[in-house]
Amino acid sequence: MRKRPDPIYHPCAMTPDCEQMVPIDHLMCRPDWALVPSGIKSRVNLTYRRRSADWEAYRDTVRDAKAAVRRARARV
Repeated sequence: MRKRPDPIYHPCAMTPDCEQMVPIDHLMCRPDWALVPSGIKSRVNLTYRRRSADWEAYRDTVRDAKAAVRRARARV
């Protein structure tokens, strides 16, 4: 049986507020991602797949996702 390569990790997008490391194909850690509304999650996934054609759309959507997490944390 082949051994799967070790995944590559990067810091959660909510750094410095979150110190978790996440797989390279994830934007943020699971607890932070759970705070993102489903509509923004869908946009993140769509623009991630199309980011080579429209980097600005992906960047803007990531900014929206991070803002949503900050708003959700502020309510707690």
